[in-house]
Amino acid sequence: MNTDQRADQSPTLVGPDVPEWARRRTGETLTELFERAVERHAGSVAITIARGRRVERWTYRQLVDAALDATRSLWAAGVRPGDRVVTWSPNDPWLVAAYFGAWRLGAAIVPLDVRMAPDVAVRIAARTNPTLVLADVGLADLAGGLGAPVVVLGRHAFEAGAGGELPPLPAADTLAEVLFTSGTTSDPKGVVLTHAALVHSARAIAVTAGLERERALSFIPLSHMYGQLVPLFLGLLSGSQVTFLASLTPQALFETLKRERITAITAVPHVMQLLLDAIEREAARTGRSASLRRARSIARRLPLRLRRLVFRSVVKRLGGSLRVITSGGARLPAELQAGFEDMGVRVIQGYGATECAAICGHSRSRRRMGTVGPPLASMTVTLAADGELLARGPNATSGYWERDTETAQVLAGGWVHTGDAAAFDRGEVVILGRTRDRIALPNGLKVYPDDVETALRAQPTIRDAVVLEHQPGQIVAVLVADGAASDEALDGALRDADQSLAPHQRVRRWWRWPEADLPRTHTLKVRRAEVARWVASIASGAVAAAPGADKPIAADDDIVGAIARTLTRTRGAAPPDLGSATALADLDLDSLALVALALELEDSAGVALEVDELSAAATVGALVELVHERRGAPSDEPEPSLWALSAPARVVREVLGVLLVRPALRLIAHPALEGRDHLAQLPGPVLICGNHSSHLDAPLIEFALPARMRRRTAVAAAADYFFDRTPLLGTLTALAFGAFPFGRVGRVRASLERICARLDAGWNVILFPEGTRSVSGEQAPFLDGIGLLATEFGARVVPVHIDGAHALLPKGSARPRRGRVTIRFGPPVEIPAGASISAATQAVEAAVRALQPDRLRQ
Repeated sequence: MNTDQRADQSPTLVGPDVPEWARRRTGETLTELFERAVERHAGSVAITIARGRRVERWTYRQLVDAALDATRSLWAAGVRPGDRVVTWSPNDPWLVAAYFGAWRLGAAIVPLDVRMAPDVAVRIAARTNPTLVLADVGLADLAGGLGAPVVVLGRHAFEAGAGGELPPLPAADTLAEVLFTSGTTSDPKGVVLTHAALVHSARAIAVTAGLERERALSFIPLSHMYGQLVPLFLGLLSGSQVTFLASLTPQALFETLKRERITAITAVPHVMQLLLDAIEREAARTGRSASLRRARSIARRLPLRLRRLVFRSVVKRLGGSLRVITSGGARLPAELQAGFEDMGVRVIQGYGATECAAICGHSRSRRRMGTVGPPLASMTVTLAADGELLARGPNATSGYWERDTETAQVLAGGWVHTGDAAAFDRGEVVILGRTRDRIALPNGLKVYPDDVETALRAQPTIRDAVVLEHQPGQIVAVLVADGAASDEALDGALRDADQSLAPHQRVRRWWRWPEADLPRTHTLKVRRAEVARWVASIASGAVAAAPGADKPIAADDDIVGAIARTLTRTRGAAPPDLGSATALADLDLDSLALVALALELEDSAGVALEVDELSAAATVGALVELVHERRGAPSDEPEPSLWALSAPARVVREVLGVLLVRPALRLIAHPALEGRDHLAQLPGPVLICGNHSSHLDAPLIEFALPARMRRRTAVAAAADYFFDRTPLLGTLTALAFGAFPFGRVGRVRASLERICARLDAGWNVILFPEGTRSVSGEQAPFLDGIGLLATEFGARVVPVHIDGAHALLPKGSARPRRGRVTIRFGPPVEIPAGASISAATQAVEAAVRALQPDRLRQ
């Protein structure tokens, strides 16, 4: 890297040249980058995602196949070179496939943030005139208002592909993306980026950060430039596995770190702070805070590998394999970086702007705290007269979409004006703060004060307002009341204004300005710095606040909200007066609703509770206290041993099957098989659900399965009958049939997740949704747990009916009689997207009933 001087003598930093190996690895377009990555790593896992409690694993080959399907489907839908395709979805492999499908056609994507206000999305769509909108199922209704046909992303999104000749491959200067700044609500600007610009950013990061293969975890939305560059593009270049995680709850985070053996995290400082806070809370809870401080003081004098030994218990809490955290999107406090470096986890910080993507960055070996590193390959940075950082390079934007005036401003003099004040220190860039008023939150999102102030001034009781960032991530307002409006009236007005704002824009605290007007310059602009100093003086106690000021805005109770969402999903509606005093008994929560509530609380509050714990709470308030008490505590649910699924156990089970189980079934039941053709080309592990009238049911189903499926099939067996009464019976059942305990009366949530863990590991699971054996032999109604598995967990269900087993070994009998049994398989049950739990249960039950012989259906 060189340090030059411009003509006006201001310093200039120049990054190194791009090496030839990097150009060969990436090609010149995103299509080439993708295809070359697949050629190198076709069989490796590219993306994992937890969908409900199920985990999908996509190889590079599967990803490129899905992208090809997307290409053909988009072509059939009328997408042509130069068109725009709006995407509105959380991170998902189908979204990645859609991106590369559109890019292959020479179309540009217009990604919307999932938290974007609908009216902003409408304005963006009106400006870009998309040919198509690709939306998540949860956003499909809102996407319908964008003025273009909507395709819901998912398994069936790209099945309508058409043949015929596709257009030529896109060129490097083809428009690839119009990325609108996510925080704007008044007048959004779309940054125009070509294939060449995005590819250069990816290879510039690769040159600096390296190409080590990682098992990476990303929290960053693909609608943000940082979310595309590091976890996706760099991940493709290095052959890494990227895990998408939508939930930021501690429970989901720590489970994912352990399950996927995560080695690298792509995060913003806010997420890093969440991790560090969780570690410190755990130390405080166990009385080891002093030990943690001593360990830090010792470790920072040691090499990184030895630091990991000092903090081996903490590293284990972080999954055991975490080595690297990449940080971007907001300023990284030096003490936060030091907190992880002390534990032996490298923190690689990068810096960029949407208009110029990647600009500066650290490497694994060079990580000076307090700086964002030197310029990346082929990047040049300098300082304007007022200290603003200016940048240029092959990845710079050509301007804003249909905004000539703003384009001329941001590219004045041939430099991208970043809007950040900076300084240079020994060849590295130090970010000092914003030169404009834009607020960069710790989670990487941006807030434009003008947008929030406009919403506040629209309220009749608020005459003027100034919006500031008081503490990291905390948006506050200073209000000037219209007339003699009370504090209560201002509080209500602010709540009303919040309803028109995105969640990250909402004001969390406010003060009443003590004078008739805000301080202003001679041009009548508000002196924002003076207002900020006044707020700081109040916070420090140097100035007394006006009566009734310093009034925090109460947040909605997450736990009450979880109960309301659960009631809506399971009952259709929640009572309007739901609050802390509401008795849980009055809500009439059945076992399904309690299981669904446990899952909802785990997702929203990060607390794992069981049905019996929930039902013991008398009121909503008592449940809130229980959640707060258990928050951050490790789950006490022991995971049963997996020895019965091990290779030695499978060998023993196969021998028992050949010598004992299957000969005995042939002798007793003379099984006849029907519908096995439905199992011939069945993709992936499945739930096999049937009627239940005898203890012979599970062995008979295993008998009927093709050998390839039988060897990878486990049975969900009643924990209270087979496992809790005598250890010997549980051991024999597990060894002979691959059975594992399923809680019918307790630990239901953990049992459902146990089923999903088997499915995720590639095992089919036999389950009897009636819950217990039928006394009469007639099929009883199915419990809603199967509907929960099919909807919440996304399990594929194969129906089966066993006819005649009840006559051979009915409930209450210990010795089987001889007879004939017929086992009938049906086609897999297709549960439509968005189906309710009860509807899914009814569909599975109806599919099993449809397999009954006519004599049983009369």
